[in-house]
Amino acid sequence: MGLGHLGSAAAQALRGLGFQVQGWSRTPKSIPGVTCHSGANGLDSFLAASEILVVLLPHTPATEGMINLTLLRKLKRDGALGSAHLINAGRGLLQVDTDILAALEQHLLATATLDVFPQESLPRESPFWQHPRVTITSHNAATSDPRFLVRNVLAQIERLERGEPLEHTIDRALGY
Repeated sequence: MGLGHLGSAAAQALRGLGFQVQGWSRTPKSIPGVTCHSGANGLDSFLAASEILVVLLPHTPATEGMINLTLLRKLKRDGALGSAHLINAGRGLLQVDTDILAALEQHLLATATLDVFPQESLPRESPFWQHPRVTITSHNAATSDPRFLVRNVLAQIERLERGEPLEHTIDRALGY
């Protein structure tokens, strides 16, 4: 769920491991070997085909609270794994924690692997810490290697000097 830079790379990596990959994004995308869905009209068909939901969406007003009980009910639960699984490595404000817990208790989800939370650091009293079907991962996506960062900054300066558009810019209207 999310087919930007991270989501596309994840989809291709999963495809390379032999997974049948479905993807969903706000706007239409085309990724070889990946069945792509988009927009509000494509969301339900994407969810119905998804037994493992990997969330790599940005946080925007449109995505806040999107991972809720209504959405989780639409996941595929009769596939090879026999139940639905959630992995959120996107943003914490995408998920409604109480709804994830309810989905686990109602057996709509077999497991949840969560890297992010609406409140970080996750409070000690959170039921996620002790839940037997929840895995919590530490939220540290990458280290900032100055050698890589400098190359990227220099490439952007060169693009600007050539009169080319900059890469990886933020669209303030979209929020990412």
